[in-house]
Amino acid sequence: MWMTGSDMLPLPELERKYIEILASDDPTRPMITSAAMKKSTISGWSGMKMEGPYEYVPPVYWYTDTLHGGAYGFNTETGPGAQVPPVESIREMIPPESLWPINDTWEYHCGRNEFQTLDRYNKAMNERFGAPASLDEYCTKAQLLNYESIRPMFEAFQVNRYDATGIIQWMLNSSWPKLIWQLYGFDLLPNGAFYGTKKALEPLQAIYDYGKNEIVVNNSSLQSYENLSLKVRVFNLGMKELLSRDIPFGLGINDRKVVLSLPDKISGLDKAYFIDLRITSGNPEPLAINQYLLSATKDEIDWNRTTWFYSPTKKQQNLLQINDLPDVKLVSDFIFTPANDKMNLTIELENPSDHLALSVELMVLDADSGHFIAPVYLEDNYFSLLPGEKRKIEGYCYIDDLVNKSLKLKVSGLNIK
Repeated sequence: MWMTGSDMLPLPELERKYIEILASDDPTRPMITSAAMKKSTISGWSGMKMEGPYEYVPPVYWYTDTLHGGAYGFNTETGPGAQVPPVESIREMIPPESLWPINDTWEYHCGRNEFQTLDRYNKAMNERFGAPASLDEYCTKAQLLNYESIRPMFEAFQVNRYDATGIIQWMLNSSWPKLIWQLYGFDLLPNGAFYGTKKALEPLQAIYDYGKNEIVVNNSSLQSYENLSLKVRVFNLGMKELLSRDIPFGLGINDRKVVLSLPDKISGLDKAYFIDLRITSGNPEPLAINQYLLSATKDEIDWNRTTWFYSPTKKQQNLLQINDLPDVKLVSDFIFTPANDKMNLTIELENPSDHLALSVELMVLDADSGHFIAPVYLEDNYFSLLPGEKRKIEGYCYIDDLVNKSLKLKVSGLNIK
């Protein structure tokens, strides 16, 4: 499409010229007068909206908001605010004497005006996950918050199509060291939001609808599917299975359907619980995996206090129980093999314990210096492993980005030791 205005409309005489030129030179694409919800005296409504939010909102916002930035229409500019990078990036950004606790040195790397602090982001983290006691704990919980806050933004627009027609994240990346509006940083190191976005936009996926408490299967590809099966399992955080369903389904091209409405009450549910969704086609290896950390306490949004940049949360999901998860030591194997201009990476993980391994972070490092390698392109990251589960992750980086060809793997997470 051709976009002839951002926040505003072009002047009428200029819009007439745009219409004339594009009708002659490129009639194949529509012309949009503004990225905002504006009405032109010549062509009418723009058909777009730019209603925020630009700060943290809980996952349910995207499914339940029908007046602002939620999953209806085409939202041309939005995002859940701060996206703090992994600790490796923070240590290069913030001087050692200012690393912890958070202070005005951190705020220098935020935005301006309404966005000059991490206060709203930190409030959400503290109320959902518990206040961190160290820099490492803060950055680990930040990746879970980044992932959890952006994935439903994209998923809600999938679930609600075609009432929802499109969304553009503000922003993709940052050009200097910062803590806000970025899927990956100035150093090309992705944070949890990158992988939350990647998970949400997989062509074939199972999705939890936070608004309706439903499971939706989604196919955004031009390939139809038959004879698929979705396995839905609900666990308490002690890994007791409370619900299990095997649901056969098929999906047409660019199709989605509701396959399960979860019960309002599930016997034995803790304050926090875990949903594991896996799509298979008869083979042991799943075609798609999606996982959700949820709470019996639901988010409540204070809609009456909505501003142009966010809607405050009156009550957060209570996920504090994650702090009581037993420590887990994963078994890992890391193979790196040069192939032309790339270094191919194979990571094999196993959770040998009886406990959930929550939000596993994989970081590829230089074996000598211990410095992180970036960019690294991994199939998945910030996922969880069920008791006894094995997972293989493939990826690659470019040899030109390596100081030497010897690498090592760092595995961490919420309860990974």
